Amino acid sequence: MLRKIIVFTTLLIWSFNLKAQEKSTIKLKIETGFDLGKPGAFLNFEPKVRSTENTVIGLRFGLMAYPGSSDIGTINTQTIGNNADFKYIINEESGNGIISFVPTFDNYLNKNILLEKYFFRPYLGLGAGYYILGAYIEVTQINTANAAEDEVKGRVRNQLGLLLRGGIEFDKFIIGLEYNFTPKTDIELPNGQTIGTIDLSFIGLSVGFMIGLG
Repeated sequence: MLRKIIVFTTLLIWSFNLKAQEKSTIKLKIETGFDLGKPGAFLNFEPKVRSTENTVIGLRFGLMAYPGSSDIGTINTQTIGNNADFKYIINEESGNGIISFVPTFDNYLNKNILLEKYFFRPYLGLGAGYYILGAYIEVTQINTANAAEDEVKGRVRNQLGLLLRGGIEFDKFIIGLEYNFTPKTDIELPNGQTIGTIDLSFIGLSVGFMIGLG
C-alpha cells in the first residue's frame, strides 16, 4: 500500500510540473493551527495547482506535535489475557507527533467575488493519504508478584487516513477547519503484546496564506 501511495505521489508531482509549464498556476499553501480537542499544534505545506476554474488539487505535507500529555489521544485499555502476572499503567507524560502525506482535492463554491478589496471564496475539500503516527506511549509495567516496576515504551503502527476540510479564502489569506481521521491503532509493547488502543483522529482550526510559484 505504501508503494502505491509513493507512485501516486510521484504522478501527482509530475502533473504539477506539466501544469506549471502550461499555465503557471502552481501555488504553495502554508498554514498553521491547533487541535480543538486536546493541546497540540500543526504546520502544513501544500503545493496546489488549479485543475478547473473552481477546483484545485494538491499534496499536503503535515506535521502535528503534542506536548507530553496523557491527552494525546483517546486510550482504551484492554484485558491482558495471556500475561496475568503483569499490570500496565499508561503514564501521564507521553509524547507524540504525526507526519502526514495527503493528496487533496478542493472545490470552491463560487468564482472570485470582489468584496471591497478582498476576494471571498468558500471551499470544501477532501483527501486520503498516509499518516506516520510517530507516537510512543510511556507505560509502567508492574509485576504483581513482587510489585517490581519497569518503564517501557509502547508503539503504534502507521495508518492510512482521511482528510475532510472547509474554509474561506480572502485573497491570499485562508482560515479553515479540518478533520483528520485515522483508524484506532493498537498500543504494542516491544515484545509484541497489545495492551490497548489509541485514537489519534483530530479536528483542527487553521490559518494560513498562499504564495504564487508560477
